[in-house]
Amino acid sequence: MQRNGPILVLRAGALGDLVQFTAVIAALADHHDQPVDVVTNGGFADQALTGMPEVGRVFAMRHRRRPVWLAPDLHLVGKTLAQRGYAEAYAFDRSPVIERALAAAGTLIHTDLSSPAERHLDHCLDHYAVVLAHLGIAVPQPFLPRVVVTASERRSANELMQRHGLGGRPVIAIQPGNSRTLHPLHRLRPQRNLKAWPTSSWAATITALAYQHPEMVFAVLGAPNEWGVGEELKAALPASVQARTANL
Repeated sequence: MQRNGPILVLRAGALGDLVQFTAVIAALADHHDQPVDVVTNGGFADQALTGMPEVGRVFAMRHRRRPVWLAPDLHLVGKTLAQRGYAEAYAFDRSPVIERALAAAGTLIHTDLSSPAERHLDHCLDHYAVVLAHLGIAVPQPFLPRVVVTASERRSANELMQRHGLGGRPVIAIQPGNSRTLHPLHRLRPQRNLKAWPTSSWAATITALAYQHPEMVFAVLGAPNEWGVGEELKAALPASVQARTANL
């Protein structure tokens, strides 16, 4: 039986983690028939979730694992959440400070959401689908991330592609890097980056997509210090595909 009141979900991580998690946010909002508030971390949270009707308020933490005396913003977030009077909270990431504040306010907190039994699954969405099913929450089909792109963002993206001579065409965005490719020692020990696909695999995937979709162009994305990763990938492509690829 559902309790009355606002709903909260906790999920921290990098930008890609949050984008994937939007599928869960949408499922929870549909289950409770109301937008859900989100606690996450990073300055990118507001922008990533902007425009999603399934999202209520967004609370961004700077340091989710630090003790309160080293992260006063965490204490303030916990205090604000306690005052909101949440009926239920889903902790896909654990934060003892926030969980204590919610429990003191009488919130029902679901914390057993990372069962080792599902860790063998290939993709995080597969894991999320199993967790939602265990909670008795319907998993929508297709179960996919949701990102709202505004008209102004589309114009900005097209202008950027225009500067590379590829504007006005549908784009497939590729981001080969991850948090470990940002590490200054990445070039010295790439074999330790188990989160990354080999450049040859990315190149083969882009090449296959290029031949299947001759109308498409490709945008290789990444942080400024991942530009070399993009250049390495672009150099591994056939010349005809390189001409349709921008390293952004």
